[in-house]
Amino acid sequence: MLEGTLQDYQYLTREKGLFGLPFSINLSRLDFQLCDIFAEVDRLFRLYQVPKEMARIEITESSLIYDSLKLHQTLDNFQKAGYRVWMDDYGSGYSSLSVLKDYSFDGIKIDMGFLKSFEENHKGQLILASTLELAKSMNMQVVAEGVSSKEQYKFLAESGCDFIQGYYTGKPQALTDYIGQLDNLETPADLDYYDEICRRNVANISPNLMANMRLRKFFKATPTAKVEDKSRMYFLTENTGFRYFLKLIGYDGDDKNLSIEPADKQAFMDLFERAYLSGKIEYLAFHRNNVLYQIYVQYISTNKRTQRSAYQALVYLPRAVISSE
Repeated sequence: MLEGTLQDYQYLTREKGLFGLPFSINLSRLDFQLCDIFAEVDRLFRLYQVPKEMARIEITESSLIYDSLKLHQTLDNFQKAGYRVWMDDYGSGYSSLSVLKDYSFDGIKIDMGFLKSFEENHKGQLILASTLELAKSMNMQVVAEGVSSKEQYKFLAESGCDFIQGYYTGKPQALTDYIGQLDNLETPADLDYYDEICRRNVANISPNLMANMRLRKFFKATPTAKVEDKSRMYFLTENTGFRYFLKLIGYDGDDKNLSIEPADKQAFMDLFERAYLSGKIEYLAFHRNNVLYQIYVQYISTNKRTQRSAYQALVYLPRAVISSE
């Protein structure tokens, strides 16, 4: 199975000129028991000259029960060699939190069971949001499995989920059908750029502000966003709190492209420039409708191909204003 996948990848890159196609490899408990799975996988990657950074090694929770010392060593070998190791079906077993404590992963795939009865199960939504927050605090990326509706997609995007998988984006297809739909693929430079954006946790700007319950109550959620460019900001991700903030200061919170008014443009450009040059958290205080806002910004990365830069932002209100609401 793995060899066939690598042959397909080689065909897509050499014959079709299609680069920037990440793919996943699922390993079971038997794979770890029957052979030196790291040596075998690495041999095939070298044989077919497939970039390791394109692969995601996925391990199910049940596999982690087997010979923990050997498994630790094998997963460590994968990561040291440049492969990314993910935990598959997170939340499907009874020891997911213990597994995160005992093993080091680059990301997790949340089991599709969390999205069953999504609209009616409020507790499931809370668990999902908390899981995403936990993963971000541990610098892990997240994929949600089984996404089938716009409502699920919107909730996951607002909660900071990096990737989705499910019928909402498309059903499984034969390779020949899939090739015909591949337009404007991301380059390796794009993948590195977005990978760095996904890994950044906006909460790191200020854990205290993120936990401020008055702030959450006022905005419905602590306003956070990841934006691109300086003079015309494009929102890569933003939560409900940030969209509410935009509407409060007079912008359309549903528009992904935010055209900054001349009165604000230079101040915002200076803020982003300071963050870019310092590499530190910079902030801007400004008044709108007799309310003082503070926006904190941190530079993330620059796309080497497009030269666009990404930043993460968090909005704060002084306590006096929050308390008066």
